[in-house]
Amino acid sequence: MVISRVRQRRVAERIQVSNQEVQNFLASDLGKLQLSEEYHLANILIAVPEGADSATIQAAERTAMDTYQQLQQGADFARLAVSRSGSENALEGGDMGWRKAAQLPPPFDTEVRGLSVGEVTQPVRTQQGSIMLKLLDKRRSETQAPAEVDVRHILIPPSAIRSDEE
Repeated sequence: MVISRVRQRRVAERIQVSNQEVQNFLASDLGKLQLSEEYHLANILIAVPEGADSATIQAAERTAMDTYQQLQQGADFARLAVSRSGSENALEGGDMGWRKAAQLPPPFDTEVRGLSVGEVTQPVRTQQGSIMLKLLDKRRSETQAPAEVDVRHILIPPSAIRSDEE
């Protein structure tokens, strides 16, 4: 243990992280990923089979628009997800869990940023079909750059000569 502590101190003495290095990290993709907002999402996928003809694609788009209109009129998202979604999480009401903003694919990252909690995106056409996302909740990432503080102290324990107040 002593050898391990000595090694750690020797290594820690040699590491110096500048403010510029911190700024570079925060501007990097990894830094943005760790500090990005998180969204609790649910989805409805109106699936289109691979190699579908135009009539099947148009029917799926009509179903997606009909579903979206029902949601705008106050229909329950979870029930529609169970009854209409072809997504693997349909039976859970379409619940996808928490996702970081930087993890969302390009058409959805901008769509979700503009939503308020409880709102639903318009159907977005993808290779799998038309997808609608509902923003259930959002939060700031808990990983934040900590503030640095230099602290020094002198500890003088009380003794027979000194009282607690002294």
